[in-house]
Amino acid sequence: MGTDYHTDVPISIRPNPVDLAWLDEYRTLHGLSRNSVFNQALASFRMAGEGAGWNAAELLDMLRVVVEALDIPDAACVGDEEIRRPILDDRTGVMLTSLKLMLDRGPDQADVAWTAGYVRERLAQTPATGYRTDYAEVIADREGITVESARAQLTAGGDAFRSARAAGADFSEAMAAQTAAVAAVVEAGQ
Repeated sequence: MGTDYHTDVPISIRPNPVDLAWLDEYRTLHGLSRNSVFNQALASFRMAGEGAGWNAAELLDMLRVVVEALDIPDAACVGDEEIRRPILDDRTGVMLTSLKLMLDRGPDQADVAWTAGYVRERLAQTPATGYRTDYAEVIADREGITVESARAQLTAGGDAFRSARAAGADFSEAMAAQTAAVAAVVEAGQ
């Protein structure tokens, strides 16, 4: 079975696991500063407590929608990140556009409840699915083993590596301990 090392690299070991350059381009394209939308939202939320036209319960629900939209599981490897990225891009675009429109309309004209419902409908159209979120799944697919076996290998290897480093072993010695632990799990048929 062939291995594509470019797409099977765990996200956690890449030098820059979250590259948000695309978000900066989006903001520049739409004339937004790095934090302008969020600063406007924060100012509006503060006004909600000062008797402005915002409904605090609706704003709290809108904050929940922001979290639902943007807090999606990380991808297990680079190849899965290529699937995850367009999902997050779409969700971020919908969220930013909706927040900007809501803020532009202000507390007297914005329908926060309707906007939250609309965003939830749009999120349902781009579910955060179709990519692996567990590196054990990547190993299982690559090696043709069960996810449980892959997870056992990862756990044994990680534990051996950490134990060796804690005992004062250098990196290459710890890697050798990790490799031996994984081989032992494979031999045991885990």
